Amino acid sequence: MPDWEWLSEFPGTYRVARLQNVTICRWEGDASPAAMHELGVITERALRTLEGGKLSNIHLIPGSVRLPDSESRAALQEVTNVYGAQYACVGVVLHGGGFWASAVRSVLTGVQVLAPRSFELRIHSEVHDLLEWFPRENLSRTGVKIEPADLQRALEAIKAG
Repeated sequence: MPDWEWLSEFPGTYRVARLQNVTICRWEGDASPAAMHELGVITERALRTLEGGKLSNIHLIPGSVRLPDSESRAALQEVTNVYGAQYACVGVVLHGGGFWASAVRSVLTGVQVLAPRSFELRIHSEVHDLLEWFPRENLSRTGVKIEPADLQRALEAIKAG
């Protein structure tokens, strides 16, 4: 059984769990500036437990979540600017397609372009694709080994609940 734990939540918007040096954000609702600010607070707390190590992130985003408005995008950009240099890699799984997925990809790519270039961002449409890349990238950038099977079990449990 993977050793993961729930860290925090922003009710109606997301829940955040942690598996070793990886925070996993399961989105449930639309982003807001307050939710983005709280994500920064959660990130800061997670970084403190790593004692100088780098943090990796996974975001699970369902197709029911609307695109962030300009204020929410600005708040996300601020969080990324503050903590981006301490990120190792960021994986996003978009559970949806078409125009919505394309627009979300565009927003996230824009945030990364303006952020410190210390982390790798990959956007996937399936967890399977994330699992082929993320554990290897996290290991190479942080030295922390996470078995793909353990990560998959954690992602399934976190997604379910």
